[in-house]
This record gives sequence, structure tokens and C-alpha cells, in this order.
Amino acid sequence: MQWYVVQVTTAHEKKVKKHLENRKQNGHADIIGEIYLPEKNRKPIMPGYIFVQAAYWPDSFLPHTNTFSMTIGTVSDEEITRMKRKYSPAQRPKQVFKKGDKVVITVGPFASVQGTVDTVGTRCSKISYFNGEVKIDADNELLRIYEEGA
Repeated sequence: MQWYVVQVTTAHEKKVKKHLENRKQNGHADIIGEIYLPEKNRKPIMPGYIFVQAAYWPDSFLPHTNTFSMTIGTVSDEEITRMKRKYSPAQRPKQVFKKGDKVVITVGPFASVQGTVDTVGTRCSKISYFNGEVKIDADNELLRIYEEGA
């Protein structure tokens, strides 16, 4: 079976996944394999795209409507494996932060900018930037300890 990347309407990824799972259960198990939707905190990492493992991909699997769109192309097994490894919650080591730690956010407008942890929460921490002039709440999973020279 080959992996296909399918473009769908943003915010309808789960609906398309469910539709494909229903098709799989209703007689297409020999054609449709795994359906993969990379997520973080139950939100799609790649809005507007899902990955489907299938023996072949007839466009009739997804009607062209406002929700379902089109097949973009194929993706290698290795790329899917890398995505699963990267986005699997079990694979990411949980970091513990404490007040005063120097950190960087890994994504977004503050990516790679050094900040200081002001308060630590179970999911989010308050980080101050630019000598305390800017304070933001950041998801702990997006923070990394700042390493000098890294």
C-alpha cells in the first residue's frame, strides 16, 4: 500500500477521517489502510491535509464538495514514520521548568528568542522577554531550555 496526502477543507480533517474510516468498514478494507492525521493537543498539525494509506486512490473516495477536496500526491513510508515519531506524544520527553530558567520557544514569532520563566504551570508557563517588557503564556511543549551556543 502507498501513502497519499489528501487536501481537505481546513477544520474538516476529522470529518474526512471519519468518512474514510466508515468507507473502510463498509467494504473498502482491502483498499484503505491506515488513516493518519498528525495532531498536537487534539488539533491538526497540518491544517487542510490528511494522510491515507491505500492500495490505490480513486478520487471517488472523497466527493469533491466544500469539505472534501483532492489528492495531492504520494508520501514515502519513511516520511510518515518520521512524522509519527516527531508528533507522537510518547516520543517527546517531558521537560520540567522552574522559575528563572532561560528558555526559547521553538515555533511562532518568538521562536529562537531567549526568555525567562516567570511562573510554571502544568500545561503553560509565563515567559518574559526583552528584560521583562513582554510577557507571554507559552505551552510547555513548545519550550526548550536555552543552551548557550546552540
